[in-house]
Amino acid sequence: HAILVASPPAGVRLTAIMDCCHSGSVFDLPFTYTLDGKLCVQEVDNRKAAIKSAVAAGFAFARGDKATARSSGMQAIKYLFKKGGEKNENFDEERVIKIRSSLAEVIQFSGCRDEQTSADANIGGEATGACSYAFINAFKKYGTKQTYTELLKNVREYLQGKYTQVPQMSTGIRMDMKAPFIM
Repeated sequence: HAILVASPPAGVRLTAIMDCCHSGSVFDLPFTYTLDGKLCVQEVDNRKAAIKSAVAAGFAFARGDKATARSSGMQAIKYLFKKGGEKNENFDEERVIKIRSSLAEVIQFSGCRDEQTSADANIGGEATGACSYAFINAFKKYGTKQTYTELLKNVREYLQGKYTQVPQMSTGIRMDMKAPFIM
């Protein structure tokens, strides 16, 4: 965050596509956008998600499903040590914005939410990330004159029904995401 988000000066634009697991808040940006361009400031707390995974591990172990118990247990541990997740009731929006904001236009597209994995795909005989391929497909199908929210919508639509991941879009400053996408 200190190098890629906080240090670039105003006037710089960094657009990153992170097609990797648990990447929803990988840049720890304060502003997350919905498909209609609405802004959500989010501070998250993973304790609830960790407890849910730990309980799932316990039930799986009780059923004798050691593989699921191990997987859910590991997920619980990851949640405990990871930024992002369930919303905190003691949320201080101003503090979050102050800590996570950037001077530059930092825009992050992530392959999935924090609690999800980004799928690997084999398309046309070539290994690729499902989200990466969805971005390429969106540009091929709709061209380069899409807005940020249209691009996010088109990527999500391509993945829907084929993969469970839900790509996210976040920024380091408040931006109009109904503006044309610029790379």
